Amino acid sequence: MYLPILNQMLIKRTNSGFIPRASEEQEAIVKEFREIVGTLVILADPLPVKSLAGLLGIEEQVIGHRLSLFNSVLNIPSDLTAPVKTLHLSFRDFLVDPKNRATNPSWVDEEMTYKKLVAKCLELLRDCLQEDICSLQRPGKSRAEVDRQIFLKHLPSEIQYACLYWVYHLKRNRRTVRDGDQVHHFLTRYLLYWLKVLSLMGRISESIGLIDDLQSVTDVS
Repeated sequence: MYLPILNQMLIKRTNSGFIPRASEEQEAIVKEFREIVGTLVILADPLPVKSLAGLLGIEEQVIGHRLSLFNSVLNIPSDLTAPVKTLHLSFRDFLVDPKNRATNPSWVDEEMTYKKLVAKCLELLRDCLQEDICSLQRPGKSRAEVDRQIFLKHLPSEIQYACLYWVYHLKRNRRTVRDGDQVHHFLTRYLLYWLKVLSLMGRISESIGLIDDLQSVTDVS
């Protein structure tokens, strides 16, 4: 059922009908599909188009155009602040099922996608995390006193997503944290800033589980 929907990506309309796209063009489209839709279907929490664009570093128009081809399997709200969701869990299962790797040209490597998401999340956080990110000026200021507009300006939903779920993606990628790797460098420099943002989000209680998860994937040797 899903193959015809996916195959329409690889066909282009002409005055004389429909013809297959050139192989190089097909490869580029499939790569883009895996990066956009492949990411969307494995997110820990759905994101709107704007936030997905911010997370992946892809223009909103490009993402919107690519997703528009899949209205039959995706719920794409007209409200740009509302998250995009799959209509059927089976669509996700079909895309990532290793059994479909040979028969589905748009097959999504789940483990590789999680790996890329870890990198994207950490890249976002490295670019934004800093001391007093919301200009609180005084350490004892209550979270309730933080202006909502200032909060969203400095911590849009893609940043909040990265803070909450980069560890989840790390575990799903089955990676081990080692001395000198990307995660180690991030934690060495940004650990306290990351925890402060979780506190500003009202999610600091979840940091205990996140630290436990990090310890579980750390190479102690």
